[in-house]
Parts: sequence; C-alpha cells; structure tokens
Amino acid sequence: MTWQYSSYSVILILNAGVALLIAGMLWRWRKTPGGLPLALLMLAVAEWSFTVAMEAASVEIPAKILWSKAQYLGANCVAPLFLWFVLEYTQQGKWLTRRNLILLWLIPAVTIVIAATNEWHRLIWRDFIPGFIGDDTTLVYVHGTWFWLEMAYAYLLLLCGAFLLVRAIVRSPELYRRQAIALLIGAVAPFVASMVYVFGFSPVPGLDLTPVAFMVTGLALSWAIVRFQLFDLVPIARDTLIENMNDGILVLDDRSRIVDINPAAQRLLSGIESSPIGQPAQAVLGAYPDIMAHCQDVAETQAEVFLKQKVPLCLDLRLSPLYDRHGQLSGRLLILRDITARKAAQEELQQRNLELQQRNEELDAFAHTVAHDLQQPLGIIMGYSYLLNDELTPPNDPERAEWTRTIHGVALTMGEIIKELLLLAQVRKSDVQVERLDMAVAVSEAILLLADTIKDSGAEITMPEAEAWPAAVGYAPWVMQVWLNYISNAMKYGGHPPRVELGATVQPGRTVRFWARDKGPGLSPEAQAQLFTPFTRLSVSGEKGHGLGLSIVKRIVDKLGGEVGVESEPGQGSVFYFTLPAPPE
Repeated sequence: MTWQYSSYSVILILNAGVALLIAGMLWRWRKTPGGLPLALLMLAVAEWSFTVAMEAASVEIPAKILWSKAQYLGANCVAPLFLWFVLEYTQQGKWLTRRNLILLWLIPAVTIVIAATNEWHRLIWRDFIPGFIGDDTTLVYVHGTWFWLEMAYAYLLLLCGAFLLVRAIVRSPELYRRQAIALLIGAVAPFVASMVYVFGFSPVPGLDLTPVAFMVTGLALSWAIVRFQLFDLVPIARDTLIENMNDGILVLDDRSRIVDINPAAQRLLSGIESSPIGQPAQAVLGAYPDIMAHCQDVAETQAEVFLKQKVPLCLDLRLSPLYDRHGQLSGRLLILRDITARKAAQEELQQRNLELQQRNEELDAFAHTVAHDLQQPLGIIMGYSYLLNDELTPPNDPERAEWTRTIHGVALTMGEIIKELLLLAQVRKSDVQVERLDMAVAVSEAILLLADTIKDSGAEITMPEAEAWPAAVGYAPWVMQVWLNYISNAMKYGGHPPRVELGATVQPGRTVRFWARDKGPGLSPEAQAQLFTPFTRLSVSGEKGHGLGLSIVKRIVDKLGGEVGVESEPGQGSVFYFTLPAPPE
C-alpha cells in the first residue's frame, strides 16, 4: 500500500485526536443524561476523521475504496447518536425504548453492511472517478440509490435534534439557553459541510469537509462544558416536572382561557374533560364555583376549597398572577393541592385534644374536690392525735407516746400534700393578673410561715435589705409559695445547721433571677436532671419528700413567664433559682 503526504490528511488526523480527547473528557459524565451518547458520538467522529485521512493519504484506488468503506462505521453512527443525546439532554428519554432504539439504528446498520458489499450491488457507489487535488491523487464517488436514502434519513435525524434544541432555547432559562445554543452551533456546522459535499457545491470535487467541520462541534462542546456547565446543570423538562407533579396545575391566559393543565389537575377535578385546553375557564370550571370565584382575582390568593363530588376533596388553592416582561398581566397560575388527609388528621387531632382537655379538667376538678374534702377528716385526725399525746397517754408508756407522735407526723405530712395538691389544681386552672411585686414582702411572708422550722433546725438565713430587692412582675401569692418551697428545701438539704443565702441578680433582656443558696452536699448531674418533675424525691442526707414541691414551682414560674433551674456540684452546695420579667420602664 502506497502513501502520499497530504496536508488534508494531517488536519483530519489532528481532528481525530481532538475528538478522542473530547470523548475521554465526556466519559466521566457518561451516567449523566446525554453524557454516554455524546461521548460515543465523538468516538464515531474520531473514527470517521481517521479513516477519511487514511483514504486521502492512500495512492491506490482499491486502498481508497477500502478506507471509504471503513468510514461508514463512524459516519453512520453520528446522526443516531446526536438524536439520542438531544433526547436525553432535553429530558425526552421516554422515547428511547428498546423498540425505538432498534428502529433508530436499523438503517445505519443496514447501510454499513451495504457499503461493505458494494461490489455486489452498487447501491452506495455506482462508479469511481480518479482525480487530483494539486499533486495528490483523489477519488470522486458517484453515489447510488441507497446512499441518497441513507443521507435523507441522517438529515431527518439531525433536523429532529436541531428542532428539539431550538425548542429548548426558547423555553429554557438563560444558562440552559446558552448551553443549547452552543450545542446547536456544534450541530449546524457539520450539517452544512455535509450538504456542501453531498450536493456537489464543494469547490474541489470529491473533497468532503464534514469530518473537519466536526472540529467546530468539539470546540462548541468544550465551550458548553467549561463555560456553561453542560453536565453539571442539566435542564429539567416541563414534561418531567409538571406532568409528574402530585399538585394540580392550571394555567389561564389573560382572557381566562385554559392554556395548560397537568394530569394531576384532571384527577382532582374529575368533572373536567380530557382536553380542555383552549376553552374558557368558566365553561370548564363551572361545576366548581368555589374555584372559579378565585380565578377572577388579580392579586395572589390562597384559600381552602371543598369539592362535593363523587370523592369529596379538600384542596389548598393558590393563585398567582403571571406578568410578561413589560409588567402586563398575561395570565394566572392555579395550583391545587389535595389536603383531604391532612384536614382529616387535623380534625381528629383537634377532637382528641378537646377530649384530653375535658379529661384533664375532670381530673383537676376531682383532685381539687378530693383534696378539699380530705381537709376536714384530716383536721379531726390531727386534733385527736394532739389529745392522745397530751391528755390520754400515760407518762410511763413511751411506746404509746411514740405511736401518737407518728400519727401526728403522718397527719402533718398529709396536710402538706393536700395543700400542694390544692395549689397545683389552682395553678393549672387559674389565669391570674400579674403585677409589680414587692419581693421583700413575699420573702418575709415565707420566712414567717417557716418560723417554727427555722427555730427547730437552727437555720441561719441571710438576704438583702428590703430596698435592695429588684422589682419584678408576677402574682404575689404564687411567688411566696415558690420562696416557701426553695427556703424549706434549702433548710432540709442544706447541712446541719443549715446556712441559707437568698438574693437576686438583674439579667440582660429585662429579666431578674432570684435564688436560694445552701451549703449542703450538692447534687450530682443525674440528680439535677430529675428535679422539677412530679413525684421526684430528693434523697440527700436521709431526708425524704413527696416530690410535688419543685414540680409546682416549675408550673408556677412557667405560667408567670419565667424559668427555673439549679446549679450544683457535689460537695459545693446548690443554688436553686427562678426568673421573672422585670417591670416596664
């Protein structure tokens, strides 16, 4: 086989190399829609360019014919791969079924076989005419019938792909529009070059510049990938987005005619005909007056509508006006969302909440009644326990004296529990009028109520002067109960003898923190986490409680708009605090 130097061949070989580089670059995006067919397309261009270069560099006619046959392997794959790529890129992949792909490749496959066996039937080339381009030998091909059929098919595929790209340019946002323009430029260049060659407009007979024109395609693709993020940002077609939405979509023009509707809207509005596009909204939505009433609005609207149809529905309706680039009203977008299940769940939840509220009120009333009714018999028990201990117990009977003291102590404990239950019921049910507090008075009242306990325990209580207490807003009887609980707990768990310090700190955000500090053994993090919950007992130094006090404190302070908490470390004592809002300036 004899070879001749040809600048045309060198250009084609360089073109093949560039196509291979682009194919390699595209391969990394092969799993992105359009990535695989575009990579295969550039491989086909590389094969086509290389075989054309070999045909141009060959001297003998049989060698030229052999390389021309090899060209058909790549050249016949270009158009199908281009259409495959465009269909995936524009999200029209639903057309790429197995059956359609077989039909798409049927003519190219048959053409490759016919080209390989051309000597038997002359359907691709009827004759070969030797010629020269300068000093280089060339071959002018006289095409047969199948060649024209195959070219018509290839042009049809290219035109379909170009049409889809043009439609994408019109419909897409700016960035996607630039992508599509770059792809269209890459498709038009080889298309024009092919027509120049096929229809005999080439200035040099037999010179086919189509493979060279694909250099423009490669550059356009590289530009789209680097500059416009071709495979990083792939447009989502209207059919994929709108047609598959669960929400119903209707688009009305400025004359209230339906210009678009998706399947979800037709499912929700079962009375709509199969194809209402172009009809007046009044005629189509006449059976749904609640919806139609909102379609006349110009401003953005949101409402809930109930449809009394075969399957009753509750819909969330959202209407948005659509404006053109001049700011003129061009239509309305109507979105319908089925919220039937959500509304049913809301109604069921409201019913459950109502039932729960009624039961809580019944429980509160029962607890209040029981606690109130227990006060009288408990008073009788306490009175007789005094009588038994002071009058009826012989001095020489210590066992009976211990029994009566136990009865009296248990009665006192029951009395405290009943008081706290009544307070708890009051806090749960009452809405009190808050006012400016004199905190010194509230603290003094609590200490007065605890006078006997303070005396018996030998407790030492320190606090600021009356005028040093900062002002706060609350409900005095409840705040006094908070101090009563904090001080009694500090004495109970604050060492022997107890040392209790009371104070207050003004905090940012117009709140005041009031606190009680003891010198007790402190609390572990686990013990701190259990505080302020009902029926949680502090068990420090053998002391026992019934676990209601701190939970009532939390409920009181929460209702007054404050917070409760504790700061403590084992061996370092504890600081129990609560916050209240400061009064307005």
